[in-house]
Amino acid sequence: MTRNARGTRWAKPVAGMMLIGALAALPALTGCAGVETANAAEATLERFTSCAALTDYAQSRALETVGPYGLGGDTYSTFGGVARIEGLAATTPSAPTQAADASATKTAGVDFSTTNVQEAGVDEPDIVKSDGNRIFALAKNRLYAVDVSAPTPRIAGILAMPNDTFARDMLISANKLIVIGDGPAGVRPATDPAGDGTFGKRAAIATDSLPVSGGGGSVLIEIDVTDATAMKVLETLQTEARYVTARLSGTTARIVVAAGGPMGISFTYPADGGAADEAKAGQANRNHLARTTADNWIPRYRVTSPAGTSAPRPLVSCDAVSRPPTFSGLGTLTVLTVDLNAGLDPIDTDAVMASGENVYASPQSLYIATNRWAMPDAQGNVAQVNTTQIHKFDTSSSSQTTYRGSGTVIGHTLNQFSMSEFEGNLRIATTEAGVGVVGGDVIVDNGGQSESYVTVLDETNGKLRQIGQVGGLGKGERIFAVRFIGTNAYVVTFKQTDPLSTIDLSNPTAPRIAGELKIAGYSAYLHPIGDNLLIGVGQDASEEGRTKGLQVSLFDVSDPAAPKRLHNAVLAGANSDAEWDHHAFLWWPTKSLAVVPFQLVVAAADTVGAAGGNPATRVPEYLGFVTGAVGMRVTRDGINEAGRVTHPNDPQFVGGVRRSLVVGETLFTLSDGGIKASAIDDLSEQAWLPFA
Repeated sequence: MTRNARGTRWAKPVAGMMLIGALAALPALTGCAGVETANAAEATLERFTSCAALTDYAQSRALETVGPYGLGGDTYSTFGGVARIEGLAATTPSAPTQAADASATKTAGVDFSTTNVQEAGVDEPDIVKSDGNRIFALAKNRLYAVDVSAPTPRIAGILAMPNDTFARDMLISANKLIVIGDGPAGVRPATDPAGDGTFGKRAAIATDSLPVSGGGGSVLIEIDVTDATAMKVLETLQTEARYVTARLSGTTARIVVAAGGPMGISFTYPADGGAADEAKAGQANRNHLARTTADNWIPRYRVTSPAGTSAPRPLVSCDAVSRPPTFSGLGTLTVLTVDLNAGLDPIDTDAVMASGENVYASPQSLYIATNRWAMPDAQGNVAQVNTTQIHKFDTSSSSQTTYRGSGTVIGHTLNQFSMSEFEGNLRIATTEAGVGVVGGDVIVDNGGQSESYVTVLDETNGKLRQIGQVGGLGKGERIFAVRFIGTNAYVVTFKQTDPLSTIDLSNPTAPRIAGELKIAGYSAYLHPIGDNLLIGVGQDASEEGRTKGLQVSLFDVSDPAAPKRLHNAVLAGANSDAEWDHHAFLWWPTKSLAVVPFQLVVAAADTVGAAGGNPATRVPEYLGFVTGAVGMRVTRDGINEAGRVTHPNDPQFVGGVRRSLVVGETLFTLSDGGIKASAIDDLSEQAWLPFA
C-alpha cells in the first residue's frame, strides 16, 4: 500500500508481493475466502482483499484456540486494553539562534566514529549519535546535546521526553533527529458490559485515547537539532504497535513495529476455576471474538504536528496486509517508510499477519525473521522441530517498501548477524536440537544433539527457496556468534569449547565447512578489522565450560581451512555489553584501538554466607560492581591494554559505561550518569560532564 506524504492512500501493484515458502515437510494450511492468490498452484501470494476477509480469517483462527483464560497456542497474542495517550507538544520551527556551521563539517569514519553497524551505508538506531561537532545522547529519559566542537566539551541543551514515553533509540540525518520509544504503559481494560454490539468499536472510545496491545505502544518524536541549545519537537507519531527496530538509508527510515491481536478488548476469566465457570468464561470469550471487527486486528496511529493532531487511523489498510499459507500468528508486523524531509506521516506501509523478532537490512532489502518454537497445534499434535520464518521486503526505492516473499528454514536464529544478503541470496545461520518429527515423518535426525546449519535462499516466484545448505556445525552445542564476510561465514558454537568454523559460500548451492578452530571459551561478537583478521569479544572458559571472564581474541582467517587465534587478553571475572549488543563495541582503525565496556563483580572470598553456617557452605560476599571501559591496541603483534575509563559511582544510575565514540583525538564514553572525555592515546581523563 502506498500513499502520498500527507496520508492519501492508494493500492500498490500486486507484482512482487508474494508470500511464503514453508519448510517442505510441514503441512500447509488451505486458503480462505477473500484471500487473493497470484498463483493458485503454488499459493504464493495470499493477500486480504477486504477488511471482512481479514476479520473472518483472524476470528476463525482465534476461535480455534480461545478458552476460559483467553487465547492460547501459537497466536502471538497480547491482551490489550485502552490506554490514554497524552499529546506531545509540537513546536512550530523558528529561526535558530545558533545555526550549524557548515565550515565545521566533519567526515564520518575519519574525523569521528559512527554507530557500529552490520552493513555499510545502512545506519542503525542507538542511544548515541554524533555529527563530529555535537554528540546526542539518550540518558535518564532525556536527550542531551553535547558540544564537542571546541577543546573543552560542554552540555549545550537538554530535552526531556514525555513522562509516558520511554526513549529507547534514535536516528539522525543532518539536523533532523528521530527519537523512538515505548508509549504509554497505563491500561484501562475495555469491556462490553451491555453486550450491545458496541464492543471493540473505536467510535465509543474518546478521541484522545488509542487501544494499546500489551499495555503500551510506540512513539516516534521528530526533533529539529539545528540549534542544540534549543532543540524543538516538530512532530510526533503515536501507535499502538510495539517498536521492534529501525534502519536509515539517506533520509529514508524504515521502522518495524508489531502489534498483537486482538487489540482493544478484554477477555473474561473464571471466577473460581471450576468447570462450570470455565465453560461460561470460554463461551464469553468466543462471543467477544465474534464481535471483533478489522478495527481490532489492525493497529492504529496518529500524528501531532504544528497543524494539529490527526484522528486515529489504521496504520495499514486491510488490502495491504498479507498472510502466509502456514498460520503464523494473529499479530501484525508492519514496516513504516518515513521520509525525514517530509515529516513522520509514513509515505508507505506494508504489513504481514505474523510476528517478528530479528531484523537484518542490506542496502537493497530488509529481512524480518521469526523463531517458530515447536508448539502443539489446535489438535494437540506437536511438531518437534524449531523453524525460522523469514519475510523479505525490497527497500531499493527511497519512497516505497515492497513485500517480496517469505520462506522457512530449520532451526532458530541468534540475532541480526545470523542473516546476510550477498549477490541477491540470503544466507542464514540457525541451530536446531534433537530429532525433528512432523506427522510421524522424521525430517532431521541428529541423534538428539543440537546441530547448526547455514542455509542459502534465493527469491523465486514470491518464495524464499532453499538452494543450498550445510549442517553438522557444533553438534551438541549452539551458535553464540555469526559473521558473514563476502563468500565466507564464521560461526562460533559453544558448550565447553569454542569451535570457530569457517564456511565456504563461494558456491551458494553447495556451501561447505572449510575449517575449524577449537579453543577454550567463546566469542559472542565477531568484528572484521581487515587484512583477514577478526576480533572476537566473549568469555574465557575452563575445559568444563565454566566462564572465567571477558576475553578479547584476534583471529587470522586468511586460510579458511586453518583459522588461527593469534592473541587473546582476559579480564578475569568481567563481562561486557558488547557480548550481546554490537553497538557497545568500538573499533577505531587509525589507532588500532578496540574499546569495550565492562562490568566486574567485586567480592570478598571466604565469607560465610549465613550466620552459623557450615564453613563448607561458605560463599563469596557480594560487594558490588566495578564498571568502565577498557581500551586495547590490537595488531598482529599482540593485544595490549591502552588504558581504562571509569565513571563516578552515582547511586542514581545503574549499568556503567554503555557506549564509546571518538571525535578527533578524544575518546568519549557514555553512561546514564554523564559523558567523559579521555585522551585517545592513554585514556587519561580530560573532562567529566554529569547529566543533570
